[in-house]
Amino acid sequence: MATSSNDIPPPAIGNDRVIAYAFVNASVTFTDKKRLFVDDELLGAVPRIAICKSLDEELQDYLILYCD
Repeated sequence: MATSSNDIPPPAIGNDRVIAYAFVNASVTFTDKKRLFVDDELLGAVPRIAICKSLDEELQDYLILYCD
């Protein structure tokens, strides 16, 4: 699947700066080695991921966003 410039995430999402992102395509193999639960449900493979860092310097929090 080709991506266009419209697929690139914005520089910030909410109060968080996007520091990395990836598009999952056929060249990526889902290994299921890491486990992430959302509302007590195991999250499987996702088509896109963004890693963000809080703009609030006091928090120093990171946020992982799974996108469709």
